Amino acid sequence: MTSNKRVRTQEGQEVTGNKHQKIHNNEYSKRYREKKKQEFIDLQNKLESRDEEIRRLTENIQKLEKEKESRDEEIQQLIMEKISMRDKIQILKEEKESYNEEIQRLIMEKTSMCDKIQNLEKEKESLDSKWMTKICEAFTANENTPLELNQIPLSPISPPNQEINISLSSQKSNNSPHNTINENTPLSPDQNTDTAYTNTHFTNPLSLASPSNQEINILLSNEESNNSSPLDQNPNNSSFPALYLIDPSFFNLFT
Repeated sequence: MTSNKRVRTQEGQEVTGNKHQKIHNNEYSKRYREKKKQEFIDLQNKLESRDEEIRRLTENIQKLEKEKESRDEEIQQLIMEKISMRDKIQILKEEKESYNEEIQRLIMEKTSMCDKIQNLEKEKESLDSKWMTKICEAFTANENTPLELNQIPLSPISPPNQEINISLSSQKSNNSPHNTINENTPLSPDQNTDTAYTNTHFTNPLSLASPSNQEINILLSNEESNNSSPLDQNPNNSSFPALYLIDPSFFNLFT
């Protein structure tokens, strides 16, 4: 049964009941379609946004894969370097061991050289002692000679630090009991000393032990004659200068 009741629509029109129901149905379906359409648009927008996000994530994944590959290469390179460093460490350990052995050998050589140096020092001290003993024995054996070393008469006018050359010739000892003294200034005779010499000759007790044509240099000093030791003073005449220095080869005459 159709109702004839008049109804005001949303647009302000007055219609009967059947018509109103029909309009209502049309409006509801229109709103429904619009709603569904809007939902579809929203879903499409969401889908597009998801697609964009998926595309962005895909690009990130590709970047990460590339980074992973580069990292893998770096890791492989580091592994190779580690192996190389391990070999180098082993080589350095072997070199260290060889150096330690060399150091030990050098320490042993140093100890041996120190022992040799000590032995040489002891030998030197022994030779020095023997040499001094020979010198003392030579002086002791010749202490009773007619003419001592400190009794050689010298000219009182000799200047300080004058060097006199005494030539000992064994060849002349066969023809004459005297040996000749060659000096820069002539010697003057002294009545208080031995009279077995002249102005140019005196008796040489060492002529038999002297090698042929041996020359001895004697350095004379008048400046230290007052402060010289008893061995350097002339007991026969205090005005004569003291014997200051004798060539060490002169001691070979006593051996």
